[in-house]
Amino acid sequence: MPIIKTEKKSSLIALVILFVFMIGIVTFYIPIVQNTYNKISIQRTKIITNVSKTLTKDEIYKLERNQRISANKFEKENEWLSKEMQKGATMIEFNYDFMYDHPEYDSVKISFTLTKYKVDGKTIEFISDEGKITKIHSKSGWKDYHTK
Repeated sequence: MPIIKTEKKSSLIALVILFVFMIGIVTFYIPIVQNTYNKISIQRTKIITNVSKTLTKDEIYKLERNQRISANKFEKENEWLSKEMQKGATMIEFNYDFMYDHPEYDSVKISFTLTKYKVDGKTIEFISDEGKITKIHSKSGWKDYHTK
């Protein structure tokens, strides 16, 4: 009789270990599945538009900084959205660099791509590309700007 009890005990231990292992796997994949579901449902609300903004060097810096701060808010629940916003913020930096390299200009007009999503009933909008500088302003006034 003790041999049968040992076999039942071993089977029960194996079953408990298997159950704990399965709970661990499910726990690991829940955030991945949830993030994918959020991405699919949010992606369906995507609207892309073009906007033009007239900005100084300081305003470009603030725009980039605020976008990074906003991106950090989505880092846990919508990692893909956070990364998309961070990428756009990185692209904005190129315009800051342009202004830094050209102190003779006090402001620029930039055409940006603006991406909008609905997240939890709120509209989230951010710049999703580098933008294109179309005009530059200096002491002598506004001039069209053409990249080479």
